[in-house]
Amino acid sequence: MRRITQGIVGVISLGVLATSCSLGQSAQTGLTLASPTPQPTNALPTSSPASPAPSSTSITDPGVPATQTPAPIPTKTTAPVVPGVKVTKTSDPISYIANRAQGVMQISVTKIGTKITAVTIISGGTEGADYASVPAVLAKAAVDAQGANFGNVGGATHTSDAFKTALGTALAKF
Repeated sequence: MRRITQGIVGVISLGVLATSCSLGQSAQTGLTLASPTPQPTNALPTSSPASPAPSSTSITDPGVPATQTPAPIPTKTTAPVVPGVKVTKTSDPISYIANRAQGVMQISVTKIGTKITAVTIISGGTEGADYASVPAVLAKAAVDAQGANFGNVGGATHTSDAFKTALGTALAKF
């Protein structure tokens, strides 16, 4: 029984190897099959053995529309970080509601190399004297955390969230 199993596994392995080789050869020559429809048996070859082989061959079904290669997706390029050079980027304006009033949070972030050295509030804030220090607290927290990985200020959740979103948009521009 063991010999029979080995024989069957050997035959299956050869089949898999032959299929893999065939698929690999198809990939190298650019052969693509659009549909599994049978081709006519009286078809003549398009090139003779003496002429150079085409760079790619495509077999398609006339009833199936040809697919187009998608356009390349543009990638964002950023300037390299140069140690010791001071760079400031401004965030996108972020709308938010704090104490039933609509505001716009916009900040600028200054970096030297990869280190955040300053965060300045361009617009945005909170209402009331109790919360007047919130923007400065958030700016200091961003510098201390070197990013937006810090907690919200109690009672100023919307302002904190808008600040973190603005910080993220400014940091994405570096």
